[in-house]
Amino acid sequence: MPVDTALPLLDTLYADSSRFVTASVANHLRDIARTLPDLVLAVLTRWRAEGRTTDAELAFITREALKTRLKSGWAPSYTLTGYDPQATVSVSPLRLTQTEYRLGDSLTFEADLTAPTDTPVHVMYVLTRGDPATTLAEKVAHLTRTTVRAGVPMNLTKTHRLMSAGTAAFAPGTYRLTLQVNGRRHPPARFRIRSGQA
Repeated sequence: MPVDTALPLLDTLYADSSRFVTASVANHLRDIARTLPDLVLAVLTRWRAEGRTTDAELAFITREALKTRLKSGWAPSYTLTGYDPQATVSVSPLRLTQTEYRLGDSLTFEADLTAPTDTPVHVMYVLTRGDPATTLAEKVAHLTRTTVRAGVPMNLTKTHRLMSAGTAAFAPGTYRLTLQVNGRRHPPARFRIRSGQA
């Protein structure tokens, strides 16, 4: 059965007043976007033009529907959600409190963002195993959606617990930590996890 079979039903349900229903609509669109992202973009653009639901609710549906594509850095998904993939944003080198950890430790990092004009940013961070032979899936996590004010450095700080969850199965080895701003990835910082629990 084609993945887009449910689209006529979604065309009706997306304007429902229940968040439970609209969340289900977004989940269905996210499944379709895995293989037909351009179709999902067209549907969301059409819904925006129809004006049958509030801007806030459609923004929720759009973010959730494109969540996987946003994590992958797909430029059209950022454009549709209001973030310019080509925006001029300078990102300082990532600063780690340390570069050696044990499983269960908390990794704390920070960086500064600057821009010449007020610039909306959607920031994620990416954890990737650096060793060639690994089955660890790349972990992409949300950090913030905000606006960098013109000429005013914005400090970002985050603490991440180095515990295995879902497909992110941490193990001893080397890792890369990368900031992704409006879909663009910046130079990584490197750290190592040693054997033994914290």
